[in-house]
Amino acid sequence: MSAKWGWVAIPGAVLLLLTGQFSHETAASGTSACGITFADRPGDKITSDNLGAYTDDGQSFSISCAVGGGNNIVLSLGQNTSRRFWGDYSGLVVGSAFVPNPPTGAFNDGSLVNIHDVANMTVGTTKQTQAHFRRPNNIFMHWCGVSPDEPACTYSWGSMTVAVMRTAKRTWLVTTDPPIGDESFVGDTTVLADNTGAAPIALYHMPFQLTVDCPKCH
Repeated sequence: MSAKWGWVAIPGAVLLLLTGQFSHETAASGTSACGITFADRPGDKITSDNLGAYTDDGQSFSISCAVGGGNNIVLSLGQNTSRRFWGDYSGLVVGSAFVPNPPTGAFNDGSLVNIHDVANMTVGTTKQTQAHFRRPNNIFMHWCGVSPDEPACTYSWGSMTVAVMRTAKRTWLVTTDPPIGDESFVGDTTVLADNTGAAPIALYHMPFQLTVDCPKCH
């Protein structure tokens, strides 16, 4: 498949635009509410706030978790909830900085997770795909690399992809742990950059794992 991904910022969300040949997967119609649970494993650099699953609450500007919009899975944490995800930049890749003094500390203000083009995966399959995690001021951690399943983003900067397994009709497992044979595509290397990806800050090792539960997905 020949295509390129570009980024357009819109208030409170990220819109992915595809140019070129259409994907072989058909976008899911509508969305279904979901919940996301971070594994919070020892050594993970993106984790929960220790308050359990992030479950869609149906309230405006609060916890929104949806499967299917643009065939993505998206968690958005708005201004009417104190819930956020946490992270740690101590895994800075030596020599990768694009700017002086890139961050190396912890943060507790993550507000958006976008797992790309996985909503209509067949149960039992695995896909290598893009993932995007947002913090304030349109700072993102992008997994934007190339894989057999997806073209790279326009700006990938040496980042990798994540592995997504649909383990049941209602469940997806998302991880930076590479399946056997996928080590050259899947991994914990992410690029910290603006929302467009055009202004990189540095590369980081940021392992994570999360589970998506969608009771009404079929």
